[in-house]
Amino acid sequence: MSLSANAYGTTAKVAELTPRYADSSQLDFTNSTTPNLSAVENMLNRLSAMANSHLAGLGFDIPLTQADAVLTVEHIVLELAAQMVEGVRGSGRYAPGNKAIAARGLIASVNDDLTAYLEGIAVGLEEMGEPRGDSLLARVAYRSDDESFPLFQRTAFGNAFIDWSDD
Repeated sequence: MSLSANAYGTTAKVAELTPRYADSSQLDFTNSTTPNLSAVENMLNRLSAMANSHLAGLGFDIPLTQADAVLTVEHIVLELAAQMVEGVRGSGRYAPGNKAIAARGLIASVNDDLTAYLEGIAVGLEEMGEPRGDSLLARVAYRSDDESFPLFQRTAFGNAFIDWSDD
């Protein structure tokens, strides 16, 4: 496996955060480390895909292009990958014995972390110059004209208009 073109970070950068689990002679993961190089690449690819999915949902063009914006998103992807490496080795936040993570599941926990982080930095990414259009939600919730067909009709929920005038 190799890193995707839209991946944030490298295995060597994950190794910088978890040096005791990497090959110290290469300052990176190899086929003889646990987790091995392919597993860490897979972690980075999946975390990056999740981040890009969230960013696209927030209306950003993917992949990000502004240098500081890329570094900002890379930070959370590398941090989560490092925590997953520690979890594979039985320590850290995502360790198998963590009851809170086990109850919710690893992917749900990672998703919550990514969502909170990316929603928190969305305005900053836009202010740094990262192109941002309307998200799908914004296009449905905020329409610029009144000529469109209403999403919900008065009778859709069982209520009807009653004319109470005495005419």
